[in-house]
Amino acid sequence: MGTRKICPKCGVSNPEDASYCRQCGMLLMQQGPTVQGPKPQENGQISGTSATAQDDSKPQSNDAPAGNQPP
Repeated sequence: MGTRKICPKCGVSNPEDASYCRQCGMLLMQQGPTVQGPKPQENGQISGTSATAQDDSKPQSNDAPAGNQPP
């Protein structure tokens, strides 16, 4: 028995070579390699972002640290 494609919308089992669900007409995803978007890094940033976007939490000025500012 060959591999079957299960429709993500209605759950019907379809033939391996089907492009569309025989029950509801939903486009069936191809089995095999899939293209995915960028994966988040451990710190929650999406890979491929620039270094400047990752440094947003750092102060932009060269003034004294916030704890040492005069009242």
